Amino acid sequence: MTNIIFSVLAGLGFGVGMFMRKISVGKLGMNAYIFEALFALIISLIFIPIFFPFDLRQTLKNSGILYAIFGGILTGLGIISFFKASLSGSIIIPSLIAPILGAIVVVLLAVIFLKDSLTLVKICGLFVSVFGLYLFVK
Repeated sequence: MTNIIFSVLAGLGFGVGMFMRKISVGKLGMNAYIFEALFALIISLIFIPIFFPFDLRQTLKNSGILYAIFGGILTGLGIISFFKASLSGSIIIPSLIAPILGAIVVVLLAVIFLKDSLTLVKICGLFVSVFGLYLFVK
């Protein structure tokens, strides 16, 4: 149940955050990204060590650090792309395409590389997401 509660909170945070992003991009242009990234970093630096204590030396020796670095680079490129898409039209299209496509990519990569299970219900959910996205964008 905890993962559902935090998933809902994440969805609300991302949703309101994207809405605020659209407003800030309209007023500041791409400079809004710098401030969003800065404050996301500050919040992360404050709260992650509090809720998830870790040994920095051990973390830096772990090969998982490379995945974190590449993930950060790709997330940054995704955010910049989202900003660019927001500047060129309605916030609704990138706000739907990005998270739905992102969820599909995560599920497929997890099934292929991490051997996560894909049940019939999850397959149906993916299909409904793709079909809904197609209907909305068309």
